[in-house]
Amino acid sequence: MACVGRLYREGYKFKKAGVLLNGLVPASPMTIRMQDDENWQRSRRVMKAVDEINAKFGADTIRYGAAGFEQKWKTKLEKRSPRYTTNWGEILNVA
Repeated sequence: MACVGRLYREGYKFKKAGVLLNGLVPASPMTIRMQDDENWQRSRRVMKAVDEINAKFGADTIRYGAAGFEQKWKTKLEKRSPRYTTNWGEILNVA
């Protein structure tokens, strides 16, 4: 809340948004033990392979069945911030 006063600008519309952080656990000896677990190691290898395939062939090329096949909602891409500072394909061209 302390930042809101510094961010607020008269005449601009703001939209409420949130971020969820699930499954956070403290770094502890239990974490170290988990890394030695064979199932944990296998899960990490599978997740790495999925991430690499999706990076090479595009998002959601491979995904978990629990995620479902049909999205009932779509992100509002027209509300997306421009990425021309981080995406070469979206650099503005001035003729």
